[in-house]
Amino acid sequence: MISTRFRHICTEIPNERDKDIIETITLLESKQANKELPVVWDRADGFQVFDRWGNCWIDMTSSIFVANTGHNSENNRKHVQSTLEKGLMHAYCYPTVERAEFLKKLLSMTPSYLEKASLASAGTEASERALKLARLYNAQTTPEKNVIIGGSGNYHGKTMGALMSATTPEVRNWVGYQDPNMLQMPFPYPWIMESINLSGSQLFFNHIEELEQDGLDLKKICAFIIEPYQGWGAVFYPEDYIRSMFNWCRENDVLFIADEIQSGFGRTGELFAYQHYKVEPDLVVCGKGISGGMPLSAVLGASNIIELDSSLTSTHGGHPIACAGALGNLIDYERYNLTHESNKKGTYLKKRLDALKSKFPTLISRIEGRGMVWGIYFKDAKGNLDVTFVDNMVDKLLQKGIFSIRTGRGVIKLGPPLITPIDALNEAITVHEEVIEELLYERNI
Repeated sequence: MISTRFRHICTEIPNERDKDIIETITLLESKQANKELPVVWDRADGFQVFDRWGNCWIDMTSSIFVANTGHNSENNRKHVQSTLEKGLMHAYCYPTVERAEFLKKLLSMTPSYLEKASLASAGTEASERALKLARLYNAQTTPEKNVIIGGSGNYHGKTMGALMSATTPEVRNWVGYQDPNMLQMPFPYPWIMESINLSGSQLFFNHIEELEQDGLDLKKICAFIIEPYQGWGAVFYPEDYIRSMFNWCRENDVLFIADEIQSGFGRTGELFAYQHYKVEPDLVVCGKGISGGMPLSAVLGASNIIELDSSLTSTHGGHPIACAGALGNLIDYERYNLTHESNKKGTYLKKRLDALKSKFPTLISRIEGRGMVWGIYFKDAKGNLDVTFVDNMVDKLLQKGIFSIRTGRGVIKLGPPLITPIDALNEAITVHEEVIEELLYERNI
């Protein structure tokens, strides 16, 4: 049993009375849909998650990076309720006040070179739309210029184009025929950069040369798409790698697409994570944190690119309730200055995590991240990522009132809401330290 200022555990986990709910979902839906932590959410507020029986967790996931402004944020909820109360449940692509007000707010707070938005309902749908726009842009003058270059290990969604533009081969093998005009360059992981005597810029040009040696006519590249950091481990590119990629795009009339679905809206201490690299993408893909909980996504870009898709419709893209909630979400984002909060709390987290690494140097191999997204890398005796140890950590953290992401990669990933107070972050990291000590003790007895 646990009772602190921010955590409360008063029953067994999972609760006996919730097992029928879990079993029903497992019976009636794909088991993969129920592979997450065995907690039946009842409500979430701010930076905490609650079940029906009085248990309360500090949420270190933001419900997978959606609740940047906090769960159930004040203006998000207020705007959703207002739209519900007036009786507007759906409006397809027809004009609504909610859609107009959200678009005005979104484009007023994003960089001026992002002139228009194309609304969709899910991140992967927005990724597909960005890829389509990139090909349409080049089809106007040079139809043969249709090759899209992604990054191996990056992730843009679960639909076919999104998968073929990134991820690893084993993840996309089910697709069958792989579009030969969607290719990937290796990701310049920091441990690779530490082992070679090359700058990020030099490595980028090496990767371009390798594409050419493999038979690609570089004049056929129409776009690069990047994920500013790889989600599983909060792994960023070297800044000069991305700057060289961006400059190459400008010199060769190639579009530069940034997927900000997970990294956008203050998560990394900038409005968009690509801003750390000091580049200006042609298209920016948004989701998750754009709405604070509503199913909504968007592609942002210059008018002449966004307007290319004359067949654009989306059944739920720009849904009035989603737009209303997203407007409230953006109001709260600015009201609480969450980019500043992310930076400030990120500095604190880095200090705590570096101290944790120093305390367990044979167990923790690296700390990666910035702002309010971090990865703690655990290694086994052979120096490999220790998936079992981390899975055991996630289970123990749950029992102690910390709700975590199960990455399956030997990395504890931290992504709490940006409104989480420093005291709660401190308590959460202290519990992580307790759990590490307990698991090491259990391993040695």
